Amino acid sequence: MQAARPRALITPLQLGLRVQVHHNFASRFLVSTLNSLGFCSSYYEVQKFESSAAAVQGVDLPGDVSFVQFVADNVDHNTRTIDDLNTFHGMGIIAGLTPGTKRTQPIPRIAFSSNEIKALAKIEIKYYKPQSDRMAEFSYAQLKNLNTLDKTFRLDLLSVIVWPFKYPIPIWSGFMQMVQTGDYPGKSSVSFLPMIDLNASDMTCIYSTLNFVANQAKRYDITAILTFDQPLYWKAFSMVLRLGTFHKEMSFLGSIGNLMSNTGLKEMLELIYAPNVVTHILSGKAVARAFRGHMLVDTVLYCVLIAEIFSIDVSKLLEESHSTLHSTEMNEIDELYSQLTCGELSASEACESDVLKKLEATVRRKTEILKQSRTAKLWLQYSEMVQVLRQFIKAERTGNWPLHLQSIQAILPFLAASGHNLYTKTAYLMTMQSLDEDHPDVYANFINGNHVIRRSNRYCAEKSSDLFIEQVLMRSVKTAGGLTRGRGMTGVDMLRTINCFQLEQYYHRLPKSFLV
Repeated sequence: MQAARPRALITPLQLGLRVQVHHNFASRFLVSTLNSLGFCSSYYEVQKFESSAAAVQGVDLPGDVSFVQFVADNVDHNTRTIDDLNTFHGMGIIAGLTPGTKRTQPIPRIAFSSNEIKALAKIEIKYYKPQSDRMAEFSYAQLKNLNTLDKTFRLDLLSVIVWPFKYPIPIWSGFMQMVQTGDYPGKSSVSFLPMIDLNASDMTCIYSTLNFVANQAKRYDITAILTFDQPLYWKAFSMVLRLGTFHKEMSFLGSIGNLMSNTGLKEMLELIYAPNVVTHILSGKAVARAFRGHMLVDTVLYCVLIAEIFSIDVSKLLEESHSTLHSTEMNEIDELYSQLTCGELSASEACESDVLKKLEATVRRKTEILKQSRTAKLWLQYSEMVQVLRQFIKAERTGNWPLHLQSIQAILPFLAASGHNLYTKTAYLMTMQSLDEDHPDVYANFINGNHVIRRSNRYCAEKSSDLFIEQVLMRSVKTAGGLTRGRGMTGVDMLRTINCFQLEQYYHRLPKSFLV
C-alpha cells in the first residue's frame, strides 16, 4: 500500500523503520535505497518528521508533572579543525520526572523552517553582571548529628562472609538486587531540553541555566531543584541546588586510592585488571571497575577473617566438599543465605536472625583483637571505607534520603584526610540538613525516595541525578546517531537531534499519530 500510494498515506512500519535507521546511521543513501525498495519512507519524510517532532517538543514537559529534578552538565566535544578552534562547549539540560510520564501528543505533519524551530525552543541568555568585585562571604553552620540506622547492615556482612561456605556467589550489588524489596515511586522518565551554546563554566551560561529552570518551575508550579557537578555547584549557590553524588563517589574512590597507596592494594588489583587500568581505579576515574575491585578485595579480607575464626583452610575450599568443613554455625549461615536468595526469607527477617547477630558479634570481637597489629588495623580501616562506600551506594539505589545524608557525613573525614578539600568544604550537607525547614515540599518528596531517578521499574535500581545525565544525555550525544557522529553542532541540528533522541524510544508508537 505504501509503495503503491506513497502520497496518500504513511504506514507505521515504514515510518518507524525509517526513523530508527536514520537515527543510528544518519545515512541519506541508506534511507533512499530502502525507500526505493519499499521498506521505509523517503528521506524527505525523515527531515519533515524531525522538524515536526522538534517543534512539538519545544521546552514542554510531557504529561502530568508531579515531581521534577532538573540536571545540567557541561557537554564538550573537541571538533577536529585545522586551527584547533571552534570546539564545542555547551550546557546540556534534562528533566527527570517521577513517576514517569509518556508523551501522547500527536505529531502534526507540518513543514517548519530552521528559524521557526529555533524560536520555539530557545533559552534566553541572561548576561551576568557581578554586583561588586569583593568575594561573597559564606558562613559554615555546625552539622547535626545524623544517626540514621542502616537496617540492612547485616546483609552486607552476610554477603562478604558467606564466600567460604558457598561458591560461586554473586558480588554484593547482585546480591542486593536479589534480596532487596520495598515500596518505591516507580520508574522515571527523562525529558531532553535545549542546549545552551556557551561555555558551561561561564557565569552567563550558569545564570541563564538558573533563570531557565526557575521559569520552568514557575510555569509548572513546582519547586526548582537543580543538580550540578562540583565546579558548577560552587558558582551557582541558589535555589535548591544538589551536588552530584556520582562525582562525590568518584572523589571518595580517589580518597581510598590515596590513603591506601604503597600498601599492596595496587598489586592486588593488578591481579584482576591491567596496570594502566589500576591507575585510573585508584584515582577514582574508572568508577565501575573501582567498585568491583574494592568489593573483591574486601570480600577476600573477610574470607581470611572468617577462615581464621572457623579454622578453615581456604586453599582446600575448591578441592574438598564443603560439608566436611562446616560446623553447626556455618551450616546455619549457609541455610540462611540459601533461604534469603530463594525468597523464602525476607531481608528484614534475615537481618533479625539470631545466627547473623551472633556472627556479627563474633566478627567485632575478632576485629578488636586484630587492631592491636598496625598492619591489621590498616586493612580493617580499608574495610571500613568500603563499607561506607556500600552504604553510600545503597542509599542511592534504594532512595533512602536519611541514609544518603548519613553516608555523606561518614565520607567527609576520609576526603579531608586525603586532601580532597574542594568536596570537604562544600556546604552541601549543611544546606541539605535544613531542607525540611527551608523547603518542606521538596523534603517530603526526598523522604519518599524521589531524590534519585530510576531507569527501570524495580526496587534497588535508582541512580543519582548526575549519573543519570551522563548515561542518558551524554551517551546520546556521543554514541551512534549522536551530535558528534556526523550530525553537526549547529543550533537547529542540536535541537532537532536531541528531540529525536527523546522521541526515538517511542518511535514504534509515533507513526500512528503522524498522519497526513
